[in-house]
Amino acid sequence: MARQEKHSFNARATAKSRSLNDTKMTRFLVILPYMFANITIHRGSQLQIEIISTKFSISIQSYCQQIAIVIILHTIYVVRLHEYKSKIQKGKIKMKKFRILALVIAVVMMFAMVAACTDDNQPAATPEATPEATPEATPEAPPEEEEDEEEGDSPIIDAPEETVQDTLTVVVAALPVDLLPWGQNDNPSAQVRKQIFDTLFVLDYNTFEVIPELSLAVSWDQPDARTTNVEIRQGVTFHDGTPLTAEDVKFSLEMSGNSDSVAAILGMLDRVEVHDDYNLTIYTDEDFAPIIRHLSHTASGITSRAHYEANGEDGLRDNPIGSGPFVFDMWALGDRVELTRNENWWGNVPVLERVIIREVAAADVRLLEVQTGTADLALDLAPADVPMAEASADVELLRRATLSIGYIGFNVNADHLDNPLVRQAINYAIDSTAIVDHVFMGLGQAIDGPMAPNVWGFAPQEPFTPNMDRARELLEEAGYNTTPGEEGGFSTSIWYNDNNAQRGQISEMVQFTLAQLNIDVDVRGMEWGQYLADTGEGLHDMFILGWVGVTGDADYSLFPLFHTSLFGDAGNRTFWGTAELDELLERGRSEVEPAVRLEIYAEAQEIIRNEAPWVFLNQTEMAIAANPNLRGFVINPALHHSYAPIFFVAE
Repeated sequence: MARQEKHSFNARATAKSRSLNDTKMTRFLVILPYMFANITIHRGSQLQIEIISTKFSISIQSYCQQIAIVIILHTIYVVRLHEYKSKIQKGKIKMKKFRILALVIAVVMMFAMVAACTDDNQPAATPEATPEATPEATPEAPPEEEEDEEEGDSPIIDAPEETVQDTLTVVVAALPVDLLPWGQNDNPSAQVRKQIFDTLFVLDYNTFEVIPELSLAVSWDQPDARTTNVEIRQGVTFHDGTPLTAEDVKFSLEMSGNSDSVAAILGMLDRVEVHDDYNLTIYTDEDFAPIIRHLSHTASGITSRAHYEANGEDGLRDNPIGSGPFVFDMWALGDRVELTRNENWWGNVPVLERVIIREVAAADVRLLEVQTGTADLALDLAPADVPMAEASADVELLRRATLSIGYIGFNVNADHLDNPLVRQAINYAIDSTAIVDHVFMGLGQAIDGPMAPNVWGFAPQEPFTPNMDRARELLEEAGYNTTPGEEGGFSTSIWYNDNNAQRGQISEMVQFTLAQLNIDVDVRGMEWGQYLADTGEGLHDMFILGWVGVTGDADYSLFPLFHTSLFGDAGNRTFWGTAELDELLERGRSEVEPAVRLEIYAEAQEIIRNEAPWVFLNQTEMAIAANPNLRGFVINPALHHSYAPIFFVAE
């Protein structure tokens, strides 16, 4: 845990005598605006300013930008005081009047400081609760009932009709790229889509069974492996008040089925036939065993066909219309997304009136926002901040192993990385356990293959036990000189998204380690949207990404990332694959017998491990900081959290 550094300075002045001469009076009034100011630096990135027992939080960057205003005001103030002093000396103004005027200017100066130090890039600062008013963080349920916290995706919670706080503020590392259901398949986008769009099926992520109470489908059957008959819920309306019918389901699923961005999720759809307003049949173009799980993904969110036809794709993107528990209100790029309560939701209408999702790139600042009460949930805590969150009385720390894994991918179209010997050598050089221990500080665990252990179909693999001698042997077998500084090595690069500090640290570790093998690695951090676009086009060498096995099935953890039909933006950013693996992945998704599927996926994982298109890094563990008075929130291991059940209780 990084040590919290505090450096405080206090400006204090008192008058020792009523007989202050004019020089002492001038000095006294100059420092008066600062008399009650106490400024504290938290963790090198955040200032807290206290003036007359009221605290304000501001980032150091914003403070530096705005302190110039204070300096200008201070300069004007001092100049005016000396002008008055000059007039006193010349007999043009009496000392008593000077003191009154100076005090007025000092008070104005004090309020000007407060205004100048308000961070325009964040919501208006609010008073921070005093320590005495903040209770110790305690779990809502007694210890023997804590397991209920992880039951399912969005459990049916008996929330009160009223909540002591009607707005939920969530701070996240990145905002959505695209809110179209069939748009970019990234987690920040999916998290917001989850609130806006309903899906035919919602899964319990402990059992991977459907939760009927939260699903649009009220009944379904599968006469064969290509056919799914569905009856949808009646009385559901979109946010614009129009009814949701089977025609809207057909339109939405077929749009997603034809989208390259989500082809891995719904690209197997052949067609949807509508029988009446509430009954339809979904056909796949091949036998497809995990179809129900795929229809639970946010890419299968149902939107209004009429809204799309009236406004076009850009109109839907700018004003996404769904039938979910929250209504889209506004999206300020790089700042926030705001949602309001859907008063007509068919499920348990949320007690929250508004959800604000704000982008705060720095993980420690996200935690600080929960500690100071300016946010209620901070997603994706940095591992270094977890001990601080555990120790804080202003935070309840929530943790859960996820369906997500992290990896370093090799673009096999790049020079040198097309050789499996090179990829295997780099795997032997990189110590994934050390990365988990030192970068993630024990949060999560190292993996030996391409799937998280809690995904159905996982098969253990022989690990690439760190061995620099073996790495040198493989590189020399591939024709490279591994002596640092000599000719015969090679240069490459590794990319990461610059809003992820851990990926930056991993990149630097890779750079240092591979330099010992005479491999020169250029490290480059990129903005998230550009990062996805450029890796989708294959402009990279090595890259760091993660994948969430949202459906909990091996098909979704393997097919999108390794099948040759899904190169690039659709998922396979390594541009690697083989005909043998393609055949296995196709058989795995079409086979209906679970035992046979397990055998198929075990063989597929072994091939992937041996060909090493990735450095297999880690299974992630989600750590979230929560307002201690927040109830109803359950970490979704697929990272598609639902905010609908959340409410707040009194301290």
